[in-house]
Amino acid sequence: QGGHTMKLITFTHNNEELVGVLAGESVIPLRQFASMEDLIRAGVPTDLGTERIPFTEVRLLAPIPRPAHDIICLGMNFADHTKEAARFHPTLIRENQAVYFGKRVDLAVPDGGAIDSHPDVTQQLDYEAEIAVIIGRDARHVKREAVKDYIFGYTIINDVSAREVQTGHKQYFFGKSLDTFTPMGPCIVTADAFSYPPEIGIRCYVNGEKRQDGNTRQWIFNIEDVITAGTAVRETLPILKAQGDVKVEHMFISVNRSEVGQTPGKTAVMEVYEQFGIQVHPIITVQDIHEYLTEQPQYKEVLALMEDYMEKYCIL
Repeated sequence: QGGHTMKLITFTHNNEELVGVLAGESVIPLRQFASMEDLIRAGVPTDLGTERIPFTEVRLLAPIPRPAHDIICLGMNFADHTKEAARFHPTLIRENQAVYFGKRVDLAVPDGGAIDSHPDVTQQLDYEAEIAVIIGRDARHVKREAVKDYIFGYTIINDVSAREVQTGHKQYFFGKSLDTFTPMGPCIVTADAFSYPPEIGIRCYVNGEKRQDGNTRQWIFNIEDVITAGTAVRETLPILKAQGDVKVEHMFISVNRSEVGQTPGKTAVMEVYEQFGIQVHPIITVQDIHEYLTEQPQYKEVLALMEDYMEKYCIL
């Protein structure tokens, strides 16, 4: 891992997508890797080279912009969140069993990227600040004492949900998998930054108001529980098989859901202590994005693609 803790990012510079290491006010590009997945499989090199790019000259993407498989998530994994969910949606509770679900991600939203509120689909847009565990190598029948060796690092995910879609279907996939519902990053922090098992504080703010405040030590099912169970079932479990896939452990929500839905014009902030930095996302509509792009001549090609999309789905 280069001998010490690292923060790894995916970014663009001069219209080229690269991966690299944050180093103060600079980025060290690792041009030998085609993607973050390649870097994770190979491991961070000891010799990082001498090239430096000023951080102000790069544009951040999500650390793993296009996950190879659905993200495998673990729900109802914090006691207070489970009690709260039982009050509002008792049919979703599974006593003494971990709740697994998949989250489809075609393109993860980067730090600063917008979350589409999908007002034509949901009036109950919701958020959950999560820690994602990055699996570093192929896994099958992993023993509890070996789990630590399979963890490459951690990142932040905002598990955005359309609550009435989720509860209406009695399963999570549709309500969790709308476009832009997986903001990720801003970086992956290598596992050696943390004790094991990790005790990572996580907070979420909406327009400056704190909505979540918890710690990974409060998980009901821990990392060993999930990875040993998952790798005993199947070798090709996406989170455990493909390098760069991620697992999300659900965190603490201690608020009245009827009062906190995200709406256009609000801003959600995910904050996981100083190791990760802060993830910020405005909540907007597709029309807002279109209006913004029309005012930015450098995005002419992107605007044309978006108008094709909007016309196809009868949004224009």
